[in-house]
Amino acid sequence: MKITLSKATPEDKNTIQNLGRFYVYEMSKYCGFLPTWEIPSNGLFECVDLSSYCEKPDRHAFLVKVDGELAGFVLINKVGSTPDVDWNIGEFFIVSKFQSKGVGRHVAEHIFNQFPGVWETSQIPENKAAIAFWDRVVSRYSHGQFEKTLKTVSEPKPHPMIILKFTSQGDLNSQSGGDAYKVVVDYAPTEADNAVVREGIVAFNENILGERDKAFSIFLKNDLGKVFGGIQAFLGTESIYIDVLWVAENLKQQGYGTKLLDAAEQEAIKNGCVFSAVDSFDFQAEEFYLKHGYKRIGELKNCWLGHSKFFLRKNLNETGSPDDTILIRPMCQADIAIIAVDYCPPWSTVQETTDRWQKYYQQQQDNIRTVGVIEQGKAILGYGSLFLKSEYPHFANVPEINDVWIYEEYRSKGLGQKLIRWLEGVAKDKGYKEIGIGFGLYADYGPAQRLYFHLGYAPDGHGITYKYQATVPGQSYPLDDDLILWLKKKL
Repeated sequence: MKITLSKATPEDKNTIQNLGRFYVYEMSKYCGFLPTWEIPSNGLFECVDLSSYCEKPDRHAFLVKVDGELAGFVLINKVGSTPDVDWNIGEFFIVSKFQSKGVGRHVAEHIFNQFPGVWETSQIPENKAAIAFWDRVVSRYSHGQFEKTLKTVSEPKPHPMIILKFTSQGDLNSQSGGDAYKVVVDYAPTEADNAVVREGIVAFNENILGERDKAFSIFLKNDLGKVFGGIQAFLGTESIYIDVLWVAENLKQQGYGTKLLDAAEQEAIKNGCVFSAVDSFDFQAEEFYLKHGYKRIGELKNCWLGHSKFFLRKNLNETGSPDDTILIRPMCQADIAIIAVDYCPPWSTVQETTDRWQKYYQQQQDNIRTVGVIEQGKAILGYGSLFLKSEYPHFANVPEINDVWIYEEYRSKGLGQKLIRWLEGVAKDKGYKEIGIGFGLYADYGPAQRLYFHLGYAPDGHGITYKYQATVPGQSYPLDDDLILWLKKKL
């Protein structure tokens, strides 16, 4: 997707004004019930005159295009809520078909880079979507260094506005002649300067990996809330990195380090991590980690005053012996008899359950279903299916995850997340770009609902179905397993 931004000329005034009608229509979703926002009697939305942005030297208008197609506009001025403001987003509009695709963020960052100085963006409190958008964009662009206030502004007419204020340094990647940049050694750096560097590498990693690691801490506190130990760590999709583990000297050798480490590892497992990583100097805690199942995978000798640094790793799928290893694999025919007895639901018989699993196995042989079985040693802990021929009409070309079940004793250990990740991998290996899943609406589905949203699934936009047919407003339906909300996710 190629996004371009071009400076508008006086000849573009009509184009911008025409787009303004769609802009006002879009805004009416949030402001339509405010005074003077009534739909015109002729049914034709009108926009305030925007021509000054193409004519006045202290205003600028830009047209946005995506792959050559007109996609919106950006209008900026110097009307701020305080005298020190250099630039203000006057109007900003991306047409609906290009929203939620990163176009708006790309355009906003381009404009901020092009016009260095103190910036403001403002949104009326009723426009929830714009508030969320600008919070994300400004926070990312300014590395969290911005002010957020609620003020009454006078233009275009008095109204309370949520205002975000921050500073743009311009495009740090642009090159200029001479000695424009210099290397500065700083033993007392500001948090803001450090944040720029940290955000730069995090954003680079995110561009490659498609995710950011998540920092979190675990503390050992007394009843008064005073900290006597803790862990600082980072979570990714697959791993946890333990950056710091510390216990106060007078509390060592009392098991608190073990409790902190166990808590961190359990948090990692709940989030789907499969291994833990840590490093330790030879005078620190290597022996402690080795006792807890970590293995040394590397050593940096003479790292600090003759001391070595060790790098250690632990497989979180293993709890000590090979028989405890958690494995996810495609089902085999021998699984049917075990599942039919151990997982026979109360509303079914063993024979009916056997018949259903025989059908699943045959579908797997026919390459229209893959059943993942999660086991530990020789015990089956749960299962889940990826079905390529969903009965849901809107999943005609979308594989559906269904029939996911984890034995009750093993829930809340991250196994459901591991199983879904495994099924997603199967779908991706088969060349699918999207995947779908459905869930029931009563309380028993609560943990599954939270899990699916945590994993990035979102409603597909077609509402609720009953027995795969769209529900009709005003009609009554049983609250059972056939009343389903459907979700999708890009792979």
